[in-house]
Amino acid sequence: MAQYDQLRVRNWSIFVFLGAYEHEQDSTQEVVLDVKVRGNFQRAAESDRLEKALDYALLRKDLEAWATTKRWVLLETLTSDLCGFFLARDGIDAVKVTVEKPGAQPPLQISCSMTRRK
Repeated sequence: MAQYDQLRVRNWSIFVFLGAYEHEQDSTQEVVLDVKVRGNFQRAAESDRLEKALDYALLRKDLEAWATTKRWVLLETLTSDLCGFFLARDGIDAVKVTVEKPGAQPPLQISCSMTRRK
């Protein structure tokens, strides 16, 4: 039976170019991520060594650098692309990404969630 462990990062605020309306396309806006990645993290647990683990500090740095080079019209496309970003990383077999767009329609809270596997 396959083993699946999960690592979750919540309240991950990043700024991206996102929006369908003209006023949204001129500057970045905040989105808040809730990311759950699944894989087999047994080697990390047994070794207690960062080089055997999913380095989430490096993952954060890489994602934030990647996101600054992109533009999205739809929240759905951003969410799907984020899933692809995480699945391209070694050690991640599945991901659930929820992206909240706090400034979309206040006081409503708008978000999109997707779950993907390799």
